[in-house]
Amino acid sequence: MAKIAGEARAAHTQAAATAGTAQTVARVEKVGKELSTKLDQQVARIERLERLAADPIVTSSIPKGQKGASVAAQAPKRGLRTPDPSMKPNTFVLRSVRNGVAMVQTSRGMLEVAPGDAIPGVGRVRAIEKLDGRWVLVMHDGYIDQYDD
Repeated sequence: MAKIAGEARAAHTQAAATAGTAQTVARVEKVGKELSTKLDQQVARIERLERLAADPIVTSSIPKGQKGASVAAQAPKRGLRTPDPSMKPNTFVLRSVRNGVAMVQTSRGMLEVAPGDAIPGVGRVRAIEKLDGRWVLVMHDGYIDQYDD
């Protein structure tokens, strides 16, 4: 009888160990799948960043003599383009935003501005933001709204 009881205990211990091993294997497989998913996401992110770095957008160049100058002094003059005599004086309309640069139509022409740039007669651009699906230039005393034709 003692022999049968010992064999039963051994079989029970072996069955418990097998069940524990199966649970451990299932846990390891689950963690492996989660890590694989995270790794795939990180690889995709790195590939996207590498593509962006390989295709830089050149927005300006700094003349050789201005290495020690401040950033504001190095900012390119974006200038006005083609005056529009049909616009009223002191009227400003945001036409488009691309790569952090906004195109603002004035009575004197189109003006490219970015945060930190000054618009004559209005002031300095604090930010370019999307508000309720429309782009706006956030200024010190208000904003310039996007106008769709």
